[in-house]
Amino acid sequence: MVALHRLTGVEFSIDDLIGLRFLSRRIDLGGKSITRSSTAGGYFSRFRGRGMDFDETRRYSVGDDIRTMDWRVTARTGQPHTKMFREERERPVLVVVDFNPSMSFGSRVAFKSVIAAECAALICWSAIANNDRVGALVYSARSHREVRPASGKRGVLHVLKTLVDVHKAGNGVSGDAVALSQSLLNLRHVVRPGSLIFIFSDFYNLGIDAEQHLSRLRQHNDIVMCSIYDPLEATPPPAGRYAVTNGRQRMMLDTSSKKVKQNYVLNFQQRQVELEQLANSRNIPLLNILTEADPVTSLRSGLYNETAAQNSAGVKV
Repeated sequence: MVALHRLTGVEFSIDDLIGLRFLSRRIDLGGKSITRSSTAGGYFSRFRGRGMDFDETRRYSVGDDIRTMDWRVTARTGQPHTKMFREERERPVLVVVDFNPSMSFGSRVAFKSVIAAECAALICWSAIANNDRVGALVYSARSHREVRPASGKRGVLHVLKTLVDVHKAGNGVSGDAVALSQSLLNLRHVVRPGSLIFIFSDFYNLGIDAEQHLSRLRQHNDIVMCSIYDPLEATPPPAGRYAVTNGRQRMMLDTSSKKVKQNYVLNFQQRQVELEQLANSRNIPLLNILTEADPVTSLRSGLYNETAAQNSAGVKV
């Protein structure tokens, strides 16, 4: 029997991800229940929306949008004409999912990697409900897989199987982390302009060229950066001595020291500020997703808040 609730623990199965299809109904990538921009399109105003292909020119009728007037034909014929457009029915939606060793961590509810997979699956199910195609780029210290965008349930299942396979191969495995910059470079070679890209990561391993690749991708696509973190990364545990390891090295963390606790908090806050500056400098929405929070609520509130902020600022993409 498939799960009808959020994921927990350190692993997940294909049935777990399939069960999220019902929860994904609460995430509307079509933006039907929120304010849209003044331009045509099905997505939030922060995004470029669906493509509109020119179809034909016909005589103007009362009620037609004056912004679509074909002035050349109007001048040539002496009769008002308007352009007709055909909406592109499928937009590529890609999820980039980081399963590096740092994602195999969690103090409550689930590993960050499990939350990343859960969010990616929710986005994929929501995308096909909106008649879009879904694809993925999933990587870990041991594996790298690309899934070209495809339509319908078959397209989602291919992505979900890839999430399970790559996670299983890298879960709990120590090794050299793969820089996000390398995955973004690979993505630039396969992504179709006009795509909507969600990146799920803790962004610990950006790489030196990540900013450049984000800028290039952002020129022709919409990107949403989803930063996944655990409460223990933001706030140190109660006073005491704790053994910590990254899989290779082992050390003691003494939180009875006031200075250690202050530096602990400051380091996390500084990372968040730098990540926000990176996203803002490229006009990319940044959603912070806490492992103990409900992923559906986190995605909904983040996307909708970004839209509201963009509308109130009057910014056009």
